[in-house]
Amino acid sequence: MNRKRAQRLKWGTLVIITVVSFAWALLLRRSFSSPEFVIISFAIYAIVGAVVAWRRPENPMGWVFLWIGVLTGLAGLSGAGVEIALERGLPIAWWGVLAAWFEARFWPPLFVLATVVTFLLYPSGLASPRWRPVLWLTVAATAVATGLSALARTLSLGETNSDAPDFNPGSFIVDNPFSPAIATRMASETVQPSAPGVWLKESP
Repeated sequence: MNRKRAQRLKWGTLVIITVVSFAWALLLRRSFSSPEFVIISFAIYAIVGAVVAWRRPENPMGWVFLWIGVLTGLAGLSGAGVEIALERGLPIAWWGVLAAWFEARFWPPLFVLATVVTFLLYPSGLASPRWRPVLWLTVAATAVATGLSALARTLSLGETNSDAPDFNPGSFIVDNPFSPAIATRMASETVQPSAPGVWLKESP
């Protein structure tokens, strides 16, 4: 496979993931709030990225914008998954836990790609020698922070506020199956209520 064909394949894969994710998210969503509208607005990045990556595949800006589209599409889909999982109630399905895991962790890389990386790469797609250390330091810090967050002990599904006198009855806290501190268990195992409206899976 030559380089041009490989680029076209990569372009098609990213575009398909973005389009399918956005479409399913819109179909599955019961309602939309302000954060969801912010996510939808990022679709502009995906459109611009698709055009740039197709016409100028050597320019990293197009691919960065396409990855922003992939992240936002998957974020919208995961948000819809969490909403459906909460509506079904207990036990929380494994896909609801996976959706909550992604939904809580896509914002840092999305924000960095849409702001710092875009600013440093614009317009040629290459950071100047002066700013390259800033670029790599930002990418490394974001990767570490996102990775550590991905290994947190628990995940929140829905809006929870432990300082409020009453917990949201439609919210849950479950063990993070990717956390080293939690033994690998199916998300559909029995859960135990730890407070009104907040549920924590039984610890071993």
